[in-house]
Amino acid sequence: MKSVKKRRRLLFCLLLGILFCLSAVNYCLAESTEANGGNGLLITFKTGVTKHQAKKVMKKVNVIAKDKMFQRKGNTLLLRLDSSEMRRQAISKLKKESAVASVQPNYRYTLGETSSSGDSFIDRQWNLDYMDVPEAWDLIDKVKPQALRDEKDKVIVATLDTGVDYQHPDLQKNVAIENCVTVADRESPYPVYGKALPSSHGTGTAGIIAATSNNGIGIAGIAAGNHNDLISLMAINVFHSEGYTSQASASTVDIIKGIEYACAKGAKVINMCLGHSEGDSDLFGLPHDDAALEAAINDAVYKKDVVIVCSAGNNGDARIWYPSDFDATISVINTKKYKNAWSRKCKTGRSNFGSSKDISAPGRGVYTTGLDGSYKKGCGTSMAAPSVAAVAALVRYVNP
Repeated sequence: MKSVKKRRRLLFCLLLGILFCLSAVNYCLAESTEANGGNGLLITFKTGVTKHQAKKVMKKVNVIAKDKMFQRKGNTLLLRLDSSEMRRQAISKLKKESAVASVQPNYRYTLGETSSSGDSFIDRQWNLDYMDVPEAWDLIDKVKPQALRDEKDKVIVATLDTGVDYQHPDLQKNVAIENCVTVADRESPYPVYGKALPSSHGTGTAGIIAATSNNGIGIAGIAAGNHNDLISLMAINVFHSEGYTSQASASTVDIIKGIEYACAKGAKVINMCLGHSEGDSDLFGLPHDDAALEAAINDAVYKKDVVIVCSAGNNGDARIWYPSDFDATISVINTKKYKNAWSRKCKTGRSNFGSSKDISAPGRGVYTTGLDGSYKKGCGTSMAAPSVAAVAALVRYVNP
């Protein structure tokens, strides 16, 4: 896996350098969380275990699955148990079963909020200038003139976030409303949401990727191109409004549902600005690892040819941060507006960093879309990651 990631990373960086000149080493806004035991347990059975065999194991340890099998050919179950003692007993018993590959909490992931501003002019989008975005659009027009393009050529991009205000005037051209669905605490078929969560986070990440270009208002998304015909964005809501560390939260189960929905709808790039730290202990005193989510990510990347981009976290240190530090993802740190690309002063102070991170992009003072037709200025790795996801989409458009 590691060698595959190294090859993918090298290829991506080479293409990125040709297409963009993304200078500097950069970082700034992701998220933190702990597991919530009341949110359930995930039991993953080994490959080859049938549903009948799984039911026998569940009966033997006297636990009942309240949610149907949902992931990777049906070998993962979600249990909801009433008390922490019941959960501890279930974990102890299930770990002894030879048919069981892993038992873990249904982890909670959170997102960080961005600072906001009322200004919204494209000449203030310094990130576009630093990334040579207008030049990249012109290059794409030369490589593939508009007259030769087709709707099926569009790269499908998914953001797993708090949903998007798709009625925003600057998000009309590149967002596929029929694929703006809520998966949090829902079963398929997932409903199109009428409005995003009160958090503007998802609308902000969507704007960086897909805000309409050349329409005379607001900003331009990095993957919009000169003619708004390069991508189709689906904004999947994996969060719910229930408070968790004063923020919306998403569970392992709902993130996996979002990944699987995106893949089923043909997404080739997925952006996730959410996370938790390995260093925190869960309800059972165990370190976070989330094998179930990593397996779903590996399936999307290595079997379905999807690029998954994640924010690196905003703790200002080198701690492990999931899902960005899983081997199959591209982990993005963020930079501020710098003068010398070789200076350590490029990186913002709050951004995570370290050998597990892969690449950087502008993330401080970045203008993007907000709720109810507004605009805001954000800071964090949640501003940087969608920039890289947008670049990945442009690379895939030119050379799928």
